Amino acid sequence: MIDEPSRYQAFWRVQHHRTDNDVVLARVPTWLAETMQGLFRTAMLSRITAHLGGRELAHALDLGCGVGDWTLGYLGFARRVTGVDINETFLGVARRRAAALGVDARASFEAAALEAFPVASDIDFVGLGACLMYVPDVRVNRLLAKVAGGMQNGGFVYVRSTVMAPLRRRQTTAFGVYRCKEEYETLFRCNGFSVLDCAYSSGVVADFVGAGISHSGARRLATRSLDAVARLGRAAKNHTEYYNWLLCRSPGGE
Repeated sequence: MIDEPSRYQAFWRVQHHRTDNDVVLARVPTWLAETMQGLFRTAMLSRITAHLGGRELAHALDLGCGVGDWTLGYLGFARRVTGVDINETFLGVARRRAAALGVDARASFEAAALEAFPVASDIDFVGLGACLMYVPDVRVNRLLAKVAGGMQNGGFVYVRSTVMAPLRRRQTTAFGVYRCKEEYETLFRCNGFSVLDCAYSSGVVADFVGAGISHSGARRLATRSLDAVARLGRAAKNHTEYYNWLLCRSPGGE
């Protein structure tokens, strides 16, 4: 069981540790894997922005930020971002990217464990991308409680995690704990979060691509087909799927 993950980003793990793991991207050409990751990130950030309704947030905290791809993406709706990771190599890449983009005044990256970094009162968005499956149950609950206790009511949390496919039980491997999505949602509710949006990653991409199709019938067919093919292929091979939640900090929970 991995106690403190040193590799949060699935894409980074595939590129630098080309092993046959749960991601399966080890068999995918680098250019294709990068394109897939970029398309999904663009689609999900667009989806989050739509839920914010044009609202500009003050401070986004990205826990388990890896090389900062998502952290820098949050600058699309937040005035300031902070990325946190325990891997100094990843943080070095993230800082160089921020400098190259000219946003280093708005983006800072800190070395710390997930639970060690304080959730300041000005933080109104927390990203937990591809890291909770590497953390034991008791610590997931403790981390969510800390996030909920630190941020103001009405703040947002984005969680991205690998979950077990429907009808399959949770599984623990050398890479982490693969829970069912219902387990995560119970943890969210118990810690005072309401679910604003939830979707498989394939569905997020399918909706994003389909939005460019003007004919409603063709759009529905395209989105359903893309989502179904992607989910079937992944679930058949790995029994796991990628899932995304956008949560809101609610007074008193649900």
